[in-house]
Amino acid sequence: DGETGLTPYVWRDHDTKLRSALVQLTQDGAQSRLLVAIGTSCSGKTRALYEAIRAVIPHWNVVAPKDANQLCLALENGIPRNTIIWLDELQDRLTLVESGARAARYLMELLNAEEEEARPILVAATTWPDNLAELRQRPGPSAAAVGAGAVAAALEHAEIVQIRPAFIARELGVAKSSPDSRMRTAANTAIEIRSTESTWKLTQVL
Repeated sequence: DGETGLTPYVWRDHDTKLRSALVQLTQDGAQSRLLVAIGTSCSGKTRALYEAIRAVIPHWNVVAPKDANQLCLALENGIPRNTIIWLDELQDRLTLVESGARAARYLMELLNAEEEEARPILVAATTWPDNLAELRQRPGPSAAAVGAGAVAAALEHAEIVQIRPAFIARELGVAKSSPDSRMRTAANTAIEIRSTESTWKLTQVL
């Protein structure tokens, strides 16, 4: 029907938590934060984090390193205040190898910085629950040898927001009444493929 761009965003319960965390970054003397949205495949975690940032701190700069080496390089060169470090699929950036361990140490320094001119900075990440659990575990001998314990230490600073695996009926109803035909089609399709766990995979359909 000629629709273009992103589909409209449907507000969900976790959006309040995400945006409240970001509002704190806008207050005087705010500390840098590591905010991690966790959820399974097609739960909507990346879009939720993106929409929260766009709503609260749309004027901030963004750094989006593609891997641990790029993350290290960006942190070594220095990250200016009012910057978002975008780490979609966190496990691909904070890897349990030397470069990931080094990046984790830099992130800890950034999060603990006391100088006001160096903060606030937002480290915005997404990952699956299983991946997060693995990163937070005590590393094995080979990973420990390269300092991968720094990854778990850095994640102790994380504020975790859980993203539900799928839409509940109330949220699906909003999608069904959307003026965007893509949303209506996706919502009706999600109803047809409702899973045995009584969850609604609207984002997967989209």
